[in-house]
Amino acid sequence: MKGSSGSSNLLHVLAVALVLSLVGIAFLAFIHSLNLEERIKTETPYVLELQNGYHPDSLAGLQKELAKTKGILPGTLDFISKEEALQKMSEQESMALQTGENPFLDILVMGLDPTQDQGHTIEQVQKMAKAKGLVVGTELPSSPTGGADQTVRKIKSVLVFSTLLLTLLAFLIIGYLVRIFLCPKLR
Repeated sequence: MKGSSGSSNLLHVLAVALVLSLVGIAFLAFIHSLNLEERIKTETPYVLELQNGYHPDSLAGLQKELAKTKGILPGTLDFISKEEALQKMSEQESMALQTGENPFLDILVMGLDPTQDQGHTIEQVQKMAKAKGLVVGTELPSSPTGGADQTVRKIKSVLVFSTLLLTLLAFLIIGYLVRIFLCPKLR
């Protein structure tokens, strides 16, 4: 009889631990989703496509100016040559490139500071690049507006709901286990 009670207690403890761990995991997921919009903004780079045949000194000057620009995260300015882009993209099976073909341009990739006015920073960068005559085009970072913003809200809502549901479930299971454990002892 005593062995049965010991294994029963162990099962009760394991059930409570499992439910509480589920609550903890759901709560941690919710906490990590709080700054999701800001993370999306900081991890999406701003790209400048450079013209073919630019002068290397012009590029070096532009890189120095961009490194000093307020609104660009320090250490995020990166130059990717068209040869490097071709090598990386050739490794992708979905890219059907013919031998000797290189459709890519040299690019400058930079991270924008989300605490600064990103629109103003982009205008500054475009003015600098146009003054040097290096840029063919730009690729604006995708901002979490519209559909992405709604998706982030939905994710947060689901995580809040699942945290509350698992917390309620934990309290119900704990209450049930307490009743099972205490009722026989009180009689």
